[in-house]
Amino acid sequence: MKIRLFAILLCTVIAGVSCIHEFPVTDHSFDFTGEIIYDSETDQHRLTLTCKKKSATDQFDIVFHVDGENVITLTDMDGVTHQGWFSESFADTDSRTYILSEAPVGKHLLDMTISTEGFCHSIEIEYEVTRQKYELHSEVSTSGAECSSLLISLSDGDPRYSYSVEVELDGKGIATFDIDFTKKPIYTMTLPEGLRPGKHSLTLYVSDSMTGKQYITEFQEPVRHKYLDVTLSHNKTSGYHVAEIGANPYFVSINIRADLEIQGKCAYFPSDAEEDFWWRDYHYDYITLTDGRSISESEGSKTINLLDRDSLADKVTSSYKTSYIWTTISTPGGGEDSGTDYSFISGTEPAYYKITSESLKIDIGAEAVKGVTLRVTNSIGKMTLNGKDSVSGTISIAL
Repeated sequence: MKIRLFAILLCTVIAGVSCIHEFPVTDHSFDFTGEIIYDSETDQHRLTLTCKKKSATDQFDIVFHVDGENVITLTDMDGVTHQGWFSESFADTDSRTYILSEAPVGKHLLDMTISTEGFCHSIEIEYEVTRQKYELHSEVSTSGAECSSLLISLSDGDPRYSYSVEVELDGKGIATFDIDFTKKPIYTMTLPEGLRPGKHSLTLYVSDSMTGKQYITEFQEPVRHKYLDVTLSHNKTSGYHVAEIGANPYFVSINIRADLEIQGKCAYFPSDAEEDFWWRDYHYDYITLTDGRSISESEGSKTINLLDRDSLADKVTSSYKTSYIWTTISTPGGGEDSGTDYSFISGTEPAYYKITSESLKIDIGAEAVKGVTLRVTNSIGKMTLNGKDSVSGTISIAL
Protein backbone atom coordinates (compact mmCIF):
# COMPACT_ATOMS: atom_id res chain seq x y z
CA MET A 1 0.00 0.00 0.00
CA LYS A 2 2.80 2.38 0.85
CA ILE A 3 4.66 1.47 -2.30
CA ARG A 4 1.58 2.16 -4.37
CA LEU A 5 1.04 5.51 -2.72
CA PHE A 6 4.67 6.51 -3.38
CA ALA A 7 4.33 5.56 -6.99
CA ILE A 8 1.24 7.71 -7.34
CA LEU A 9 2.99 10.68 -5.76
CA LEU A 10 6.03 10.22 -7.98
CA CYS A 11 3.88 10.18 -11.08
CA THR A 12 2.12 13.31 -9.92
CA VAL A 13 5.46 15.18 -9.49
CA ILE A 14 6.70 14.03 -12.87
CA ALA A 15 3.49 15.14 -14.49
CA GLY A 16 3.70 18.50 -12.77
CA VAL A 17 7.25 19.09 -13.97
CA SER A 18 6.38 18.21 -17.52
CA CYS A 19 3.73 21.02 -17.63
CA ILE A 20 6.25 24.08 -17.15
CA HIS A 21 6.04 26.65 -20.18
CA GLU A 22 9.07 28.52 -21.68
CA PHE A 23 8.30 32.30 -22.35
CA PRO A 24 10.34 34.12 -25.11
CA VAL A 25 12.67 36.93 -23.83
CA THR A 26 13.05 40.17 -26.05
CA ASP A 27 16.13 42.46 -25.68
CA HIS A 28 14.91 46.06 -25.87
CA SER A 29 18.28 47.61 -25.04
CA PHE A 30 20.28 49.72 -27.48
CA ASP A 31 23.45 51.79 -27.48
CA PHE A 32 24.16 55.19 -29.05
CA THR A 33 27.29 57.31 -29.31
CA GLY A 34 27.54 60.92 -30.37
CA GLU A 35 30.30 63.18 -31.68
CA ILE A 36 30.30 66.91 -32.43
CA ILE A 37 32.85 68.30 -34.87
CA TYR A 38 33.38 71.75 -36.38
CA ASP A 39 33.08 72.02 -40.17
CA SER A 40 35.33 74.92 -41.14
CA GLU A 41 34.08 75.01 -44.74
CA THR A 42 30.49 75.67 -43.72
CA ASP A 43 31.34 77.28 -40.39
CA GLN A 44 28.99 74.87 -38.57
CA HIS A 45 29.06 72.45 -35.66
CA ARG A 46 27.73 69.02 -36.69
CA LEU A 47 26.44 66.23 -34.46
CA THR A 48 26.83 62.66 -35.70
CA LEU A 49 24.59 60.25 -33.77
CA THR A 50 25.50 56.58 -34.26
CA CYS A 51 23.47 53.55 -33.18
CA LYS A 52 26.03 50.99 -32.05
CA LYS A 53 23.48 48.40 -30.98
CA LYS A 54 19.93 48.38 -32.27
CA SER A 55 16.87 47.24 -30.36
CA ALA A 56 13.75 45.45 -31.47
CA THR A 57 12.29 48.75 -32.61
CA ASP A 58 13.62 51.16 -35.21
CA GLN A 59 11.92 54.34 -33.98
CA PHE A 60 13.49 56.36 -31.17
CA ASP A 61 12.28 59.35 -29.20
CA ILE A 62 15.11 61.81 -28.55
CA VAL A 63 15.00 64.61 -25.98
CA PHE A 64 17.93 67.05 -25.91
CA HIS A 65 19.15 70.31 -24.43
CA VAL A 66 22.43 72.21 -24.27
CA ASP A 67 23.78 73.58 -21.00
CA GLY A 68 20.45 72.81 -19.37
CA GLU A 69 18.51 75.14 -21.69
CA ASN A 70 16.13 74.37 -24.48
CA VAL A 71 17.61 76.95 -26.86
CA ILE A 72 19.91 75.17 -29.30
CA THR A 73 18.24 73.46 -32.26
CA LEU A 74 19.22 70.47 -34.39
CA THR A 75 18.62 70.51 -38.14
CA ASP A 76 18.69 67.22 -40.02
CA MET A 77 20.00 66.73 -43.54
CA ASP A 78 16.50 67.16 -44.95
CA GLY A 79 16.41 70.67 -43.57
CA VAL A 80 13.95 69.90 -40.77
CA THR A 81 14.77 71.79 -37.56
CA HIS A 82 14.06 70.28 -34.16
CA GLN A 83 13.97 72.01 -30.81
CA GLY A 84 13.87 70.07 -27.53
CA TRP A 85 12.84 66.68 -28.93
CA PHE A 86 12.12 64.66 -32.06
CA SER A 87 11.59 61.10 -33.27
CA GLU A 88 14.08 59.41 -35.53
CA SER A 89 14.39 56.07 -37.30
CA PHE A 90 17.66 54.20 -37.73
CA ALA A 91 16.16 51.34 -39.72
CA ASP A 92 18.14 52.02 -42.88
CA THR A 93 21.29 53.54 -41.41
CA ASP A 94 23.47 53.42 -38.35
CA SER A 95 24.34 57.13 -38.27
CA ARG A 96 22.56 60.41 -38.78
CA THR A 97 24.01 63.92 -38.84
CA TYR A 98 22.49 67.14 -37.52
CA ILE A 99 23.57 70.76 -37.62
CA LEU A 100 23.63 72.57 -34.30
CA SER A 101 22.41 76.14 -34.19
CA GLU A 102 24.83 78.84 -33.12
CA ALA A 103 25.98 78.86 -29.52
CA PRO A 104 28.01 81.46 -27.65
CA VAL A 105 31.78 81.20 -27.64
CA GLY A 106 32.96 78.76 -24.97
CA LYS A 107 32.51 75.16 -23.80
CA HIS A 108 29.08 73.49 -23.94
CA LEU A 109 27.43 70.22 -22.92
CA LEU A 110 24.79 68.49 -25.04
CA ASP A 111 22.54 66.12 -23.05
CA MET A 112 20.49 63.59 -25.02
CA THR A 113 17.97 61.06 -23.73
CA ILE A 114 17.05 58.38 -26.27
CA SER A 115 14.13 56.15 -25.43
CA THR A 116 11.65 53.56 -26.65
CA GLU A 117 8.79 51.90 -24.81
CA GLY A 118 11.13 49.28 -23.47
CA PHE A 119 14.45 51.06 -22.88
CA CYS A 120 16.04 54.44 -22.16
CA HIS A 121 19.62 55.60 -22.79
CA SER A 122 21.34 58.92 -22.02
CA ILE A 123 24.54 60.39 -23.44
CA GLU A 124 26.50 63.58 -22.82
CA ILE A 125 28.64 65.23 -25.49
CA GLU A 126 31.01 68.10 -24.81
CA TYR A 127 31.99 70.58 -27.49
CA GLU A 128 33.56 74.02 -27.71
CA VAL A 129 32.71 77.04 -29.82
CA THR A 130 35.91 78.96 -30.50
CA ARG A 131 34.40 81.68 -32.63
CA GLN A 132 31.02 83.23 -33.20
CA LYS A 133 29.07 83.49 -36.41
CA TYR A 134 28.30 87.03 -37.42
CA GLU A 135 27.25 89.04 -40.44
CA LEU A 136 27.62 92.73 -41.15
CA HIS A 137 25.44 94.77 -43.44
CA SER A 138 27.01 97.67 -45.30
CA GLU A 139 25.56 100.17 -47.72
CA VAL A 140 26.39 103.62 -49.07
CA SER A 141 24.09 106.61 -48.83
CA THR A 142 24.67 109.17 -51.60
CA SER A 143 22.00 111.60 -50.40
CA GLY A 144 24.43 113.93 -48.63
CA ALA A 145 24.89 117.41 -50.07
CA GLU A 146 28.69 117.33 -50.03
CA CYS A 147 29.69 113.67 -49.84
CA SER A 148 28.48 110.09 -49.47
CA SER A 149 28.42 108.02 -46.27
CA LEU A 150 29.12 104.37 -45.48
CA LEU A 151 26.58 102.76 -43.12
CA ILE A 152 27.52 99.58 -41.21
CA SER A 153 25.23 97.49 -39.00
CA LEU A 154 25.35 94.05 -37.38
CA SER A 155 22.72 91.86 -39.03
CA ASP A 156 23.71 88.70 -37.15
CA GLY A 157 26.04 88.08 -34.23
CA ASP A 158 26.82 89.27 -30.73
CA PRO A 159 26.94 93.08 -30.43
CA ARG A 160 29.00 92.80 -27.25
CA TYR A 161 32.11 91.97 -29.25
CA SER A 162 34.31 94.70 -30.65
CA TYR A 163 34.58 94.61 -34.43
CA SER A 164 37.67 96.02 -36.10
CA VAL A 165 37.15 97.32 -39.63
CA GLU A 166 39.56 98.29 -42.39
CA VAL A 167 38.05 100.13 -45.36
CA GLU A 168 39.44 100.30 -48.88
CA LEU A 169 38.00 102.58 -51.53
CA ASP A 170 38.75 101.39 -55.07
CA GLY A 171 41.66 99.36 -53.71
CA LYS A 172 43.16 102.13 -51.59
CA GLY A 173 42.99 102.08 -47.79
CA ILE A 174 41.12 105.06 -46.37
CA ALA A 175 40.20 104.18 -42.77
CA THR A 176 40.68 101.80 -39.83
CA PHE A 177 38.41 101.80 -36.79
CA ASP A 178 36.66 99.67 -34.14
CA ILE A 179 32.88 99.44 -33.77
CA ASP A 180 30.93 98.84 -30.56
CA PHE A 181 27.44 98.01 -31.76
CA THR A 182 26.05 98.25 -28.23
CA LYS A 183 26.72 101.99 -28.44
CA LYS A 184 26.19 102.52 -32.16
CA PRO A 185 23.76 100.06 -33.76
CA ILE A 186 24.41 101.81 -37.08
CA TYR A 187 27.94 103.09 -37.59
CA THR A 188 28.33 105.96 -40.07
CA MET A 189 31.56 106.85 -41.83
CA THR A 190 31.85 109.87 -44.11
CA LEU A 191 33.54 109.06 -47.40
CA PRO A 192 36.21 111.43 -48.77
CA GLU A 193 35.03 114.69 -50.28
CA GLY A 194 35.70 115.12 -53.96
CA LEU A 195 34.92 111.52 -54.81
CA ARG A 196 34.54 111.51 -58.57
CA PRO A 197 31.19 110.63 -60.12
CA GLY A 198 30.76 107.10 -61.38
CA LYS A 199 31.00 103.54 -60.11
CA HIS A 200 33.07 102.86 -56.98
CA SER A 201 33.78 99.86 -54.79
CA LEU A 202 34.26 99.67 -51.04
CA THR A 203 35.98 96.64 -49.50
CA LEU A 204 35.56 96.05 -45.76
CA TYR A 205 37.94 93.74 -43.88
CA VAL A 206 36.22 92.86 -40.60
CA SER A 207 37.37 90.88 -37.56
CA ASP A 208 35.87 90.14 -34.16
CA SER A 209 39.35 88.92 -33.05
CA MET A 210 38.29 85.36 -33.86
CA THR A 211 36.94 85.38 -37.40
CA GLY A 212 37.94 87.58 -40.31
CA LYS A 213 35.50 88.40 -43.08
CA GLN A 214 35.41 90.49 -46.22
CA TYR A 215 32.51 92.51 -47.58
CA ILE A 216 32.30 94.38 -50.90
CA THR A 217 29.86 97.22 -51.46
CA GLU A 218 29.52 98.91 -54.84
CA PHE A 219 27.81 102.24 -55.38
CA GLN A 220 27.28 104.97 -57.96
CA GLU A 221 28.58 108.38 -56.91
CA PRO A 222 26.49 111.25 -58.34
CA VAL A 223 27.84 114.45 -59.89
CA ARG A 224 28.07 116.97 -57.06
CA HIS A 225 30.25 119.62 -58.75
CA LYS A 226 29.20 120.22 -62.34
CA TYR A 227 31.57 123.04 -63.27
CA LEU A 228 35.29 123.66 -63.16
CA ASP A 229 36.09 127.32 -63.82
CA VAL A 230 39.30 128.81 -65.22
CA THR A 231 39.68 132.54 -65.85
CA LEU A 232 42.48 133.84 -68.09
CA SER A 233 43.51 137.36 -67.13
CA HIS A 234 46.43 139.79 -67.01
CA ASN A 235 47.88 140.70 -63.64
CA LYS A 236 48.97 144.34 -63.92
CA THR A 237 51.01 144.14 -60.76
CA SER A 238 53.15 141.16 -61.72
CA GLY A 239 52.90 141.67 -65.46
CA TYR A 240 51.96 138.03 -66.03
CA HIS A 241 49.18 136.50 -68.03
CA VAL A 242 47.65 134.19 -65.43
CA ALA A 243 45.14 131.36 -65.11
CA GLU A 244 42.86 131.63 -62.10
CA ILE A 245 41.60 128.13 -61.27
CA GLY A 246 38.43 127.91 -59.23
CA ALA A 247 37.43 125.18 -56.78
CA ASN A 248 38.56 121.78 -58.05
CA PRO A 249 37.14 119.22 -55.59
CA TYR A 250 37.63 116.35 -58.03
CA PHE A 251 41.32 117.26 -58.51
CA VAL A 252 40.83 117.25 -62.26
CA SER A 253 44.13 117.61 -64.10
CA ILE A 254 44.01 120.81 -66.17
CA ASN A 255 46.45 121.09 -69.08
CA ILE A 256 47.42 124.51 -70.47
CA ARG A 257 49.76 125.43 -73.29
CA ALA A 258 50.42 129.17 -73.67
CA ASP A 259 52.53 130.83 -76.39
CA LEU A 260 53.22 134.53 -76.83
CA GLU A 261 54.93 136.26 -79.75
CA ILE A 262 55.68 140.00 -79.72
CA GLN A 263 57.09 141.78 -82.76
CA GLY A 264 58.81 145.16 -82.72
CA LYS A 265 59.91 147.67 -85.36
CA CYS A 266 62.39 150.52 -85.27
CA ALA A 267 63.19 153.32 -87.75
CA TYR A 268 66.82 154.44 -87.97
CA PHE A 269 69.58 155.78 -90.19
CA PRO A 270 72.63 153.64 -90.68
CA SER A 271 76.10 155.11 -90.90
CA ASP A 272 76.25 154.85 -94.68
CA ALA A 273 72.88 156.42 -95.45
CA GLU A 274 73.68 160.15 -95.62
CA GLU A 275 71.35 160.86 -98.48
CA ASP A 276 68.51 158.93 -96.82
CA PHE A 277 69.09 161.02 -93.70
CA TRP A 278 68.61 164.28 -95.61
CA TRP A 279 65.54 162.95 -97.32
CA ARG A 280 64.25 161.40 -94.07
CA ASP A 281 64.02 158.06 -95.77
CA TYR A 282 64.22 155.78 -92.77
CA HIS A 283 65.64 152.31 -92.69
CA TYR A 284 63.64 149.74 -90.68
CA ASP A 285 64.56 146.79 -88.54
CA TYR A 286 62.36 144.17 -86.93
CA ILE A 287 62.59 142.03 -83.80
CA THR A 288 60.52 139.04 -82.68
CA LEU A 289 60.57 137.68 -79.14
CA THR A 290 58.66 134.60 -77.97
CA ASP A 291 57.79 132.83 -74.77
CA GLY A 292 55.95 129.57 -74.17
CA ARG A 293 55.00 127.33 -71.30
CA SER A 294 53.13 124.07 -70.69
CA ILE A 295 51.38 123.55 -67.37
CA SER A 296 49.48 120.69 -65.78
CA GLU A 297 47.66 121.45 -62.54
CA SER A 298 45.17 119.48 -60.45
CA GLU A 299 44.82 121.74 -57.42
CA GLY A 300 42.05 124.27 -57.21
CA SER A 301 41.51 127.76 -55.86
CA LYS A 302 44.89 129.01 -57.01
CA THR A 303 46.45 131.36 -59.57
CA ILE A 304 49.11 130.14 -61.98
CA ASN A 305 51.53 132.37 -63.86
CA LEU A 306 51.41 131.50 -67.54
CA LEU A 307 53.57 134.06 -69.37
CA ASP A 308 55.58 137.08 -68.24
CA ARG A 309 54.02 139.27 -70.87
CA ASP A 310 55.22 142.67 -69.60
CA SER A 311 58.83 141.53 -69.28
CA LEU A 312 58.79 140.27 -72.83
CA ALA A 313 57.26 143.53 -74.02
CA ASP A 314 59.89 145.50 -72.10
CA LYS A 315 62.61 143.53 -73.83
CA VAL A 316 61.20 144.61 -77.15
CA THR A 317 60.71 148.26 -76.31
CA SER A 318 64.07 148.58 -74.55
CA SER A 319 65.94 147.22 -77.55
CA TYR A 320 67.22 149.67 -80.14
CA LYS A 321 69.36 150.23 -83.18
CA THR A 322 71.97 152.98 -83.38
CA SER A 323 70.77 155.74 -85.65
CA TYR A 324 73.37 158.13 -87.09
CA ILE A 325 72.95 161.90 -87.28
CA TRP A 326 74.50 163.87 -90.14
CA THR A 327 75.54 167.51 -90.09
CA THR A 328 76.57 169.87 -92.97
CA ILE A 329 79.04 172.77 -92.65
CA SER A 330 79.58 175.32 -95.40
CA THR A 331 82.90 177.18 -95.83
CA PRO A 332 82.70 180.78 -97.14
CA GLY A 333 83.95 181.40 -100.65
CA GLY A 334 85.26 184.55 -102.44
CA GLY A 335 84.20 186.15 -105.69
CA GLU A 336 82.37 183.75 -107.78
CA ASP A 337 83.31 180.91 -105.41
CA SER A 338 80.29 180.05 -103.30
CA GLY A 339 82.26 178.01 -100.86
CA THR A 340 82.30 174.32 -99.97
CA ASP A 341 79.72 172.20 -98.07
CA TYR A 342 81.04 169.45 -95.81
CA SER A 343 78.79 166.64 -94.48
CA PHE A 344 79.83 164.41 -91.60
CA ILE A 345 78.36 162.24 -88.82
CA SER A 346 77.95 164.46 -85.85
CA GLY A 347 76.40 161.96 -83.45
CA THR A 348 74.13 159.02 -82.82
CA GLU A 349 70.88 158.33 -81.03
CA PRO A 350 69.06 155.11 -80.06
CA ALA A 351 66.20 154.13 -82.30
CA TYR A 352 63.97 152.04 -80.01
CA TYR A 353 61.73 149.29 -81.21
CA LYS A 354 58.02 149.82 -80.94
CA ILE A 355 55.60 146.92 -80.60
CA THR A 356 53.78 146.35 -83.85
CA SER A 357 52.01 143.07 -83.17
CA GLU A 358 51.29 140.70 -80.31
CA SER A 359 50.05 137.15 -80.81
CA LEU A 360 48.76 135.08 -77.88
CA LYS A 361 47.73 131.45 -78.27
CA ILE A 362 46.31 129.39 -75.41
CA ASP A 363 45.13 125.80 -75.59
CA ILE A 364 43.40 124.49 -72.51
CA GLY A 365 41.77 121.17 -71.67
CA ALA A 366 41.36 118.69 -68.84
CA GLU A 367 41.13 114.99 -68.19
CA ALA A 368 37.79 113.34 -68.78
CA VAL A 369 35.41 113.37 -65.83
CA LYS A 370 31.89 112.42 -66.81
CA GLY A 371 29.30 115.03 -65.96
CA VAL A 372 31.79 117.87 -65.40
CA THR A 373 32.13 120.92 -67.67
CA LEU A 374 35.27 123.07 -67.94
CA ARG A 375 34.35 126.76 -68.27
CA VAL A 376 37.12 129.03 -69.58
CA THR A 377 36.67 132.80 -69.41
CA ASN A 378 38.86 135.14 -71.48
CA SER A 379 39.57 138.35 -69.58
CA ILE A 380 42.87 139.10 -71.35
CA GLY A 381 41.58 140.17 -74.73
CA LYS A 382 42.56 139.24 -78.24
CA MET A 383 43.97 135.74 -78.48
CA THR A 384 43.55 132.41 -80.16
CA LEU A 385 41.81 130.18 -77.63
CA ASN A 386 41.68 126.47 -78.44
CA GLY A 387 42.23 127.23 -82.10
CA LYS A 388 39.56 129.93 -82.38
CA ASP A 389 39.76 133.72 -82.31
CA SER A 390 38.62 135.18 -79.02
CA VAL A 391 38.47 138.65 -77.56
CA SER A 392 36.34 137.97 -74.49
CA GLY A 393 33.62 135.71 -73.12
CA THR A 394 33.40 132.14 -71.84
CA ILE A 395 33.66 128.83 -73.60
CA SER A 396 32.42 125.52 -72.18
CA ILE A 397 34.20 122.21 -72.65
CA ALA A 398 32.41 119.00 -71.63
CA LEU A 399 34.81 116.65 -69.93
